[in-house]
Amino acid sequence: MIEIRELLAEWEVQSVTIQSGSARVALCSPEMLEEWDRNAVFTLRGQRITIVPSPTEMLLCVGRLPITYSDQQFHNLVSTYGEVRRYFLMISEKTGDCKGYGFVEYVTKEAALQAKNALDGKQILDYTAVCDWLDSSHVTVRSLHSKCLYIDHLPSNYRDMGEFRRIFSTVVNPPYCQIALRNGCPQDWGLVEFINEDDAERTQQTLDGYLLHGHRIRVSYYIPGVRAINLYLKLLNDGGSNKGKSALLPDPPAPAVFQQLQSLAKQNPLHRIFKQ
Repeated sequence: MIEIRELLAEWEVQSVTIQSGSARVALCSPEMLEEWDRNAVFTLRGQRITIVPSPTEMLLCVGRLPITYSDQQFHNLVSTYGEVRRYFLMISEKTGDCKGYGFVEYVTKEAALQAKNALDGKQILDYTAVCDWLDSSHVTVRSLHSKCLYIDHLPSNYRDMGEFRRIFSTVVNPPYCQIALRNGCPQDWGLVEFINEDDAERTQQTLDGYLLHGHRIRVSYYIPGVRAINLYLKLLNDGGSNKGKSALLPDPPAPAVFQQLQSLAKQNPLHRIFKQ
């Protein structure tokens, strides 16, 4: 690890982790990744090695929050469980509105684990929050915009799959559209997944509050990076409330997103990243 640090003498390195012949390097400042040459070749003892930069680990996503949630309310919520390093709510780049989910990084792993267990399934007003690690594949701001929608408040015993798909094809026909069925009995929720986040956002904005057989349905974003088909099976096992605590994403996380978020925050005031 000392040799890796010597290779990266020009960078402020916080930590080095060796994984399967590659080195994951946590940099002291996320802004450094703006200057990182992703085509750089590193050689150690005559062998070519892969060095992957990462600004942070232990990033949690808290979803299914009230869309009226403010930055201060989100901070008050997540700071209950330990010292927070960074936090932010996800904001629509088109409207500036909160998308109903946010991200938090804690100073310690213990605080992050406590928060994950406490927030997953927590009742916040009339919403049931979900909380999970952000998948390590998220390396751009765009990937933080969810493509998956969670629909609840469906009419009792609603099972018209054809009508459900027609409604959620208002913007574009989604590749995945499903009413939850448990042992053949319809539940009060469903899932819809789109190919891209723009289609998901336009659909959410169009259909949230849609009047379906006398019921105002609610359309919320789910945690980004979770495939609807996997989520469907998990939620069925958990009873739809997400209280089963079965993990969707692997531990530990190793996301690499804050460099883009910092850059975006400078260019677009709609995205705010708060450091403690």
